[in-house]
Amino acid sequence: MTFLEANRWEQLFQRYFPRLEKFHFQYYKPLNFEYKSPIYPEDPNPFISSFWIERKWILEAEMRSFEVVYSISPYKKRWYDDNSSSEIFKSTRFTVTCLPRQEELEILMMNISSILTLTQIYHLEIPQRQIFSSSLIDIINVLSELDSFKIHSLSLSPTRNSSVEEIALRNVSNKNKITKVCLQKMIEIEEIYYLMKLCPRMNYLQVDYINNINIELFVQDILQKVQNEHNQYLRSLCFLVPTIENEMVKKLEEMIHSQKLFFHYMIKRHYTINRVVNSIYLEWK
Repeated sequence: MTFLEANRWEQLFQRYFPRLEKFHFQYYKPLNFEYKSPIYPEDPNPFISSFWIERKWILEAEMRSFEVVYSISPYKKRWYDDNSSSEIFKSTRFTVTCLPRQEELEILMMNISSILTLTQIYHLEIPQRQIFSSSLIDIINVLSELDSFKIHSLSLSPTRNSSVEEIALRNVSNKNKITKVCLQKMIEIEEIYYLMKLCPRMNYLQVDYINNINIELFVQDILQKVQNEHNQYLRSLCFLVPTIENEMVKKLEEMIHSQKLFFHYMIKRHYTINRVVNSIYLEWK
């Protein structure tokens, strides 16, 4: 893929456009329908040299209905970014705009394998369709360096033998490196429990829509889960509520205190609750 040879771009810019500040580029590649084992290059991402990092120009990939679009553009703040500096060299994101049907998932896997011949993937987004838990497991299994993912919604309906599913879940949960998860639409609290099991090293969880669930009960259930399972990783929870009562933060504080949700062996743990517009951020140590 000549248009995605980072060294050629560097030479071009350094010779003819040394003061260029913004660069936007897209390369369209037809979907791959033939599986090829990833052959990882010596440099897992040729676009992370000091030249690209200094300019904060990053490589991304997006899978559409008939093509994969590779793009290079200036980095923009993402849902998981905090006030600390982002690791630009680990910012490659893969977005699945058109998620294949369950029986055609192999098409997605083929194209992931093709992308991995060019670059490692650290962030995954599936923003427009519900994904089955088994499919999510299969995708995470091949994205060994994945740090975050955002999905529209999650279906826990079984698509294969339960014992096979349990083995796959255990294997993937043991080895993945995911620390940040966003579920855009939650229907049942069991979906959160599943994500906590799938991503045991998750430290930040964001839920954009809670389906008619009492907010206090939602927070209580998650914190009790953290407490009962001695979860040492999850430390931050963010959830969006369209209409938040003025007293909601106070109610949550009272509930946490009455249920002693931040007491660990009689030691009180420090926590903070903040409201930002229609989002509530709960953090603890």
